[in-house]
Amino acid sequence: MGCSYERMFVCIERSTGLIERLIEWIERVAVGIERIARNIERVGVLNGRDLFMSGRAVVMSGWLFL
Repeated sequence: MGCSYERMFVCIERSTGLIERLIEWIERVAVGIERIARNIERVGVLNGRDLFMSGRAVVMSGWLFL
């Protein structure tokens, strides 16, 4: 029962692609969090609804590209 090197490389290639997509998603979420932080600094105090909507937008933008 031999292991095909071609199959092994295909698995590695797929895993690498998934890791790259995960890193890109994390970067997008980080950008969204930075935007929220900037808005909080600019406005001062954010009410709960605005904070919830900002957080939801970050999550949605990240999931759209996952």
